[in-house]
Amino acid sequence: MEIRKQQDAEEPFQPVFNEGMYDRARFTSDFGDRWIHGFQTGGRIIVRVSITSKETASKRDIQTHAEASLRFWGVAGSFSARVKKSMGELDRHAHVDVSIHYQGDMGHRALGMTPETMERTAVEETFEQAKSWADWFVESACYHEYKYQTVLDDYENLANFPHRQKTMDYSAAHKVSYMVLKERVKISELASVLQQGFLTADLKRKINKADIEIGSACKQWVLEAALFPAGAVESAMVLIEKITADFYAKYLRYLVRHPPQCSFIA
Repeated sequence: MEIRKQQDAEEPFQPVFNEGMYDRARFTSDFGDRWIHGFQTGGRIIVRVSITSKETASKRDIQTHAEASLRFWGVAGSFSARVKKSMGELDRHAHVDVSIHYQGDMGHRALGMTPETMERTAVEETFEQAKSWADWFVESACYHEYKYQTVLDDYENLANFPHRQKTMDYSAAHKVSYMVLKERVKISELASVLQQGFLTADLKRKINKADIEIGSACKQWVLEAALFPAGAVESAMVLIEKITADFYAKYLRYLVRHPPQCSFIA
């Protein structure tokens, strides 16, 4: 969840280019493919709810109760009786943890907030806390002044940008990077879950090694994509095939022996 304030309408600073003071061949590596037009002010908050099943619970039941319990998200007021009932069922079948991540000084105040004291299940209390953070964040919209994101613009949009100066096109690399990031996050979380299971020490070491190697391969892909963006899509597909062969094909089958864990991010 994020709040973005309208930017100042004043004309931004216009950089002046002196071609004699920089190397044209190194322009992108030295100055990037875009320039900082300004800063986006506002705030951002991420409430992550992790649900870990108990040994006797079925994945389908947990998913059903979790989806019903999370219907409160974005709805004003207190929990309905139906939602509370689903929370009670979820409490019987799973353990629920909540973590909060924020950008902006206003987020510090949210950490000190607690829901009203009343008799409730552990899950209901946890979700009440998460909802109180989110509600407070929205109600305090006018006070979020944190410069949490740069507003970038293409050099070509500048009136005085030298026409013969070439910049790299990262549009395709940017899109495919989300695919790489998605796979990296999945591997990291799967490796973490498998490390908690009843596997042999040797197998856990192999899983940990595969996780580290995949992380290094993803970092290397980023470096190569920055230098050669034209080949980013093809190299990303090769990387994803490597991830499938080195991790999913070898270790995914061990996941069925352990309680599933899912996350809800708002």
